[in-house]
Amino acid sequence: MDEKGFIFSWDAVLALIPLFIVITAIFNVNYSALEAPNQDIRLSHISQDSINAMVNYRENNGLSLLENMSKVLSEHHNDGTGINEAGEIADSFLNKTLPGVNYRLTEENQLNGTVLTSNADFEGAKNVEVSSRSYGGYIFKLWVWR
Repeated sequence: MDEKGFIFSWDAVLALIPLFIVITAIFNVNYSALEAPNQDIRLSHISQDSINAMVNYRENNGLSLLENMSKVLSEHHNDGTGINEAGEIADSFLNKTLPGVNYRLTEENQLNGTVLTSNADFEGAKNVEVSSRSYGGYIFKLWVWR
């Protein structure tokens, strides 16, 4: 074998080494680190979409869910009966629209963060997203997490 053929062959082998390193690095990327931000974005959209649906969804009486909840709370002067009825209104809607998602709905302005309804324990919840809407002097916050 002449010296030129050996040098060209050795040069080609050396040129392939960085290519193999790059290919190995691409296949060893940790994709789970890339999925977490997408889940946070998804939860944010779920929270925002759900509270918007509560504003736009009309019940048989022609009122939106938040209008109906505000009406019930004010008619009962923010007592326990009104809180329970408002929670039932929200709970039936949220159970249908948020399957597989944990949620908590609170009123922040007049009831100082009182929980109206929740389907899971909030203690230790991670990756929580919050959306809020106001109606009739009441500020409703919807917390969602997985």
